[in-house]
Amino acid sequence: MVKTKKVGNTVIIYFLILAFTIIGTYTISIYFHQRRFLMDEYGRNAKTAANYIAHSIRDDGLVDLLKKYSETLKTDDKYYEIQNRMTTFKTASSLTYLYVFVIRDGKQCYLFDTTSPDITYKLGDFERMDPKNYQLAIELFKTGNFSDTYTETYEVNHTKYYGNLVSAYAPILDSDGKLIALVGADFRMSELFAKLNHFILMTITQSSILLSLFLLCGFLMIRHRILKPISTLAGTMKNYILSEHKDESIHEHLVEIKSNNEIGQLAEIYNNLVLEIEHFVSELRESSNKRIRSEGDMRAAKAIQQGILPNHFPPTAKQPNVSVAGNVNTAREVGGDLFDAFTPDDDHLVLIVGDVSGKGIPAALFMSITQTLQRNLSHQSLDPGKIASNLNQLLTNQNNTGMFVTWWIGVLNTRTGELSYCNAGHNHPFLKRADGSVLKLEEVHGLPLAIVADNVYESSKINLHHGDLLVLYTDGVSEAFRSESECYTPERLSEFMRITKFESAGDALTKIGKNLDEFVNGWEQSDDITLLIAQYFDLQKDKDDVSLQVTQ
Repeated sequence: MVKTKKVGNTVIIYFLILAFTIIGTYTISIYFHQRRFLMDEYGRNAKTAANYIAHSIRDDGLVDLLKKYSETLKTDDKYYEIQNRMTTFKTASSLTYLYVFVIRDGKQCYLFDTTSPDITYKLGDFERMDPKNYQLAIELFKTGNFSDTYTETYEVNHTKYYGNLVSAYAPILDSDGKLIALVGADFRMSELFAKLNHFILMTITQSSILLSLFLLCGFLMIRHRILKPISTLAGTMKNYILSEHKDESIHEHLVEIKSNNEIGQLAEIYNNLVLEIEHFVSELRESSNKRIRSEGDMRAAKAIQQGILPNHFPPTAKQPNVSVAGNVNTAREVGGDLFDAFTPDDDHLVLIVGDVSGKGIPAALFMSITQTLQRNLSHQSLDPGKIASNLNQLLTNQNNTGMFVTWWIGVLNTRTGELSYCNAGHNHPFLKRADGSVLKLEEVHGLPLAIVADNVYESSKINLHHGDLLVLYTDGVSEAFRSESECYTPERLSEFMRITKFESAGDALTKIGKNLDEFVNGWEQSDDITLLIAQYFDLQKDKDDVSLQVTQ
């Protein structure tokens, strides 16, 4: 037996997944936002510092002196004075590095480098430039483009030795506008990123606490409003199934759920279903006990089942333009085939045929439940797809035996001739037009009922014309054998309909049944045989009185 998963556990898992998703998304968003904010802020500060040094050199008339240092690589007292001024400014600005350099042969040649705790480069010292970093500096020297695009931009360099740096550059130009050198200003971001990580950790902690409280409140509300009623309903249904219909008060198997939502409606449907099943099972138990003692008791059980099927249909003065006939011939005393034909209102006729998997008492019980539910649902809606979907849900919820039913429903508008229908894995009906042609309704809208819960079934439409004849059947007809290898087949039925003239639905039922008997020639019947036939007449073309009847 498959272990049942509790809905509450599933909801908790979904809530946890939702919580982690929200926290993760929020944290990632905050992290990258704050990271970008820090880099932008320190990038602007580095840019300001670099521009300040570049302007100071130009304003103090030190450009020619800087050019001399670049060409001779020799220092003097003025050189150290400039370097001390830069060091003082670097300290005051909290910069990590402040330097002046040129690029020669793909290497960075330092002209000035302020004092740093890790390393200080002297005039003329070279350092290899990784092409993956310092792209902005390399581009400035390569193109000589000193527009605002470059002076207003910083870059982030990830180096093995220096770590994460935010770097900005400012050009030093001579009087002719020629690039002499670049001023570089760097901020090391490692400590700032560490602070950012601490901030993110605190954010995650606080968000987790708040979100957990919120989700806890939400879960408690869902548990009270949804999970607890579902658990109550599921427990009651399970106890009812395990009770095996012993002599217990029926009220012990009913559930009280006061709710206006779908759960309350489901509880009401379940209660009605239990009452109907208990009434039916009570009668079936009595007849089954008698069947065990004698064959005559089995005939009584068959009579009960036949009583569930329609055995007559009173003529309806408002619907004289439809002729209906139907018959079920079970392979055993009781069977699993079903059919129904009834008028939910003055303008519509509902036609249903189905075949429950298996045979005998289990199939008969499942057939009876299906027969009871389908008529109730057909009075609630005239949409075949919706009726099939609702019936499938109810049957699946009550199905612990693995049984299923192939099922076909049609809703005929007797005023217009429009037929809406839904096929749940059943045999394809045949429609004989008044001109003699035979059409197979080949649409299949889903699996048989009671296999997969929550299946949504659609429907199709076709127009019936004056004299059209619709033949519905189960596989007991198409698979009727007259030898171990030869069966009747849908094609044989279609051909017989094409070459045979039918006066009414009752006439068609008689002739098809006779042709089937002649084919099997006494071979033992292996399956239930069910036929449901309807013929439509357009009163505008035919004013004859056509009675609506079901032949059993």
